[in-house]
Amino acid sequence: MRNIGELPLLDAHRSQKRIVPTAFGRAVMLEHTAGIQARRALPCATTERPHATSSSTAHDLQCLCAENGKRHSSRRSHERALPHLDLQSPDRMSTQADVQIELHADEEEEMESSQELVSRLKQKYPMLHTFTDRPFGIEIEFFGLQYYILPPDNGIIKPHNIHSKAKDGRELTQLLSDYKLSLGTDKDSWHLEEDSSIVHRGGVELISPILRGMDGLMEAYRFFQLLREIRRVNIDYSCGFHVHHGVDRHAYQCEQLKELVRIIYAIEDYVYLLIGENRFAKETCRPMDLDINDFQQLKECGDECVTHGCQIKRLWYSSENRYDPDCNRSDRYDMTRYHGLNLHSYWYRSTIEFRYHSAVLDAVDEAMQWIIFTQFLVELSAGNVPIIDYHLTTNKWMKTMYKVYLAFGHMNRIRGWHPGKAVVSKEPAERQAL
Repeated sequence: MRNIGELPLLDAHRSQKRIVPTAFGRAVMLEHTAGIQARRALPCATTERPHATSSSTAHDLQCLCAENGKRHSSRRSHERALPHLDLQSPDRMSTQADVQIELHADEEEEMESSQELVSRLKQKYPMLHTFTDRPFGIEIEFFGLQYYILPPDNGIIKPHNIHSKAKDGRELTQLLSDYKLSLGTDKDSWHLEEDSSIVHRGGVELISPILRGMDGLMEAYRFFQLLREIRRVNIDYSCGFHVHHGVDRHAYQCEQLKELVRIIYAIEDYVYLLIGENRFAKETCRPMDLDINDFQQLKECGDECVTHGCQIKRLWYSSENRYDPDCNRSDRYDMTRYHGLNLHSYWYRSTIEFRYHSAVLDAVDEAMQWIIFTQFLVELSAGNVPIIDYHLTTNKWMKTMYKVYLAFGHMNRIRGWHPGKAVVSKEPAERQAL
């Protein structure tokens, strides 16, 4: 690992030194500097905006969703078909066994079919190769929902109190049923909460339960598709899309947090540039305000952290990083959480939260890519460097993975790349495949 002291680069829009590897500077500094200057001059006109959902991607993901739904539906139909058996009767025990064997074989066949589809998706969309079973959760902010809420509801919108309908007139309950989804009334289910940070009437936040792997990704995908069908639902600059990735605090500790901060500081401005929407200026997803000079002087974790507490935690909850004990409404709403990278969530609920992204409604592919990319950053900080395939023309987040690998000396983990090849395509258009 490179010495962090060798990596400072002065950023014109901050007085602190930025931790940017020299390789990263060589690879993207011209693009980065020009982009930042353009962003400051014309933030809305010069940033890349989310693209519409790719029809091929939507088709394949819907196939996987349908496959999963078919599997569960088939299982339920088998369960309904099971005869009422008297298990005390030896003659009927063989009947039960036969039915169970038939059900087990059918489920195995369906599971294999689903796995084949996942395999095809991974071949078509290379970012999926890096996706793991690390738990994650998402929060989608939007407005325009018609509902009422009562004080005993504790901010959670009960499904039967929602009056909004689908654009084609279907009731919300029917829409949820058609997508094989459900809304709950507690924090362990998909649920809706009021959100006062959204400037429009009917501002809410759709919050997921803990999700994992491809099944979780497909569930999130279906909810995005559902939101697009609700009448008057919309998004604007005041809405965000937040992603949490779970970590085990016994394994993911000070060293991993330091590495995550190091990675994020290297690419943070570039991430804001790719997302657009002037997100870097929004109070709820600010760039990190850590004192970088102090960060560079951190000692190796060990006795120092045991004796005086986590060094990263002391820096995070500092006045430089907007910590103000007099302004905290609760442990959850500590002021330091309102950064693009929210490490307060690490100490509060054992997750790493990424708040950089603007809200997503129609650009579902962009949302899926962002979930995968942010998980990749957490995995990388934990020391897991996946082997990825080289594609000259690919989506912007896969290209950013290549640039991160170039920056931190992992180009040997890109299969199919050699020093004579460009790191990324110089073509202006980018395919928006996963």
